[in-house]
Amino acid sequence: HPADVQLYQRCLLPEIMAGNYMVRNTAFARKFLRDWAKYNFEMPKGFSSSDNGAIHLVVQETVQAVDFPKCKKLYKGLDKPVTDLSQYFRFVKCVTDALGPPRDWHSHGGV
Repeated sequence: HPADVQLYQRCLLPEIMAGNYMVRNTAFARKFLRDWAKYNFEMPKGFSSSDNGAIHLVVQETVQAVDFPKCKKLYKGLDKPVTDLSQYFRFVKCVTDALGPPRDWHSHGGV
């Protein structure tokens, strides 16, 4: 596959998975990973699923999908505990709606 970064979406829930991915050693892919890692310092106080929540925003920003400011505001506003996932899945829906169905993105030479 020609992509520099390969991710997948869960079958059961419409959520991009952070646990398994493939990355080609390119400048684009290294930047993608660094951008993702920076979210470690931007985690909201509520449940954000840590790296799994952050990957949504990195993908959305990388492919320049619509509504990034709106979705990032939802992410920053996450303040509910893990026992209440309503906010988290509202944020995930914002991103997945903006991205549309899973597909090959041919944007900026890598995704």
